[in-house]
Amino acid sequence: MRTYDEQLGQVMARASRLRAHASARRAATFDAVATAACLALLCFVFTTIPRLDTAAGELAGAQYGSLVLTGPALSYVVICVLAFLLGVFVTLLVMHVRRWRGK
Repeated sequence: MRTYDEQLGQVMARASRLRAHASARRAATFDAVATAACLALLCFVFTTIPRLDTAAGELAGAQYGSLVLTGPALSYVVICVLAFLLGVFVTLLVMHVRRWRGK
């Protein structure tokens, strides 16, 4: 028969494991949503930016002090930033899924 202190210690250890499991699952879910959103945004940019670059070239005042960046390199900058963020989110997702599964 276990003592009251041993039983309480086991209950507290199990509660701690359950909290850690829920935290890892929550982190993996957040990273999965962020990865999906970044991937969707990246696909949207791939289809939209070429049309914006041609429209910006037609505007005469777009080269002089516009608040909206409309240069020809805009598409490369936006795609590079989104690709970097996608890589970060995928890396975090893999780390959190491994922690969640206990490997």
